[in-house]
Amino acid sequence: MPRRNLQLFILALGICLLPAGDLRAHWFEIQDLGVLPTTVSAYPTAINDAGMVVGYCRDGLNRNHAFFWSSTGGMVGVGGLGEESEAYGVNKNGQVVGWYKNSAGMKRAFLWIQGQDMIDLGTLGGGESIAWAIDDKGRIVGEAQQTDGDWRAFSKSGRSRMKNLGTLGGSWSKALGINKNGQVVGQSQNAQGSPRAFIWKSNRMTDLGLLPIGFWSSAQKVNAQGEVVGAGDKDEAKHAFLWTKNDGMMDLGVLQSGSTSEARGINDRTLVVGTSSGVYFLRCASLLMEP
Repeated sequence: MPRRNLQLFILALGICLLPAGDLRAHWFEIQDLGVLPTTVSAYPTAINDAGMVVGYCRDGLNRNHAFFWSSTGGMVGVGGLGEESEAYGVNKNGQVVGWYKNSAGMKRAFLWIQGQDMIDLGTLGGGESIAWAIDDKGRIVGEAQQTDGDWRAFSKSGRSRMKNLGTLGGSWSKALGINKNGQVVGQSQNAQGSPRAFIWKSNRMTDLGLLPIGFWSSAQKVNAQGEVVGAGDKDEAKHAFLWTKNDGMMDLGVLQSGSTSEARGINDRTLVVGTSSGVYFLRCASLLMEP
């Protein structure tokens, strides 16, 4: 990702952290986060309410190295278990999750806390796992292989073992987001073979449906109200969606210059960020705006 795109991505995510009020009353400053030593590019993936950022940097050999950035300490490497890694989630306490590649070349979910050793989170009996998100209570969600090689969405808290969240009737699932109430969202294959967005709560996985003329959908994030964002296909084109309990799955459309879109984040005021044909957008109420 070119450095300017990195800056715009952080700006778009940062807007969602603003207190309630008129967005036009705020000034924004783009800050260069830099790169890790010996790397040439940076790819941010998540930001928390304190402005801590995680992601990964790529070196000249196309190897990825997870990073953690804060306003006080700058960018530091997240490592300790393997030569390659990527970070995808960070909570208010600076706990970071993602995956690293072990000596056998397999991806393994990890938990990292600055100043401590990286912790391998294990699997559901198979060889690989990936952690995609962590909430402020330290609950981690992701996907892991079973002994039969199939992938399943999981959740994990503290020292407990991974919990298999099941599927919508198909052979695989993955958990991509969690809110402060412990509601989990992601994607699962259903019994008919269609990949579907889901929300998991009270030990039950619920299919969130499809956009019109769609075959697949995937949920990325969920806010405290249980509002979900992600993407699905609409007449063979990827479109961002917002799902609510009252209105179901709603198409967020695309930017005027775009043909596809994908929603990547939502806050508790229903501000949505994402991309449309490579351009970052912010959606406020019924507006879709370029940054």
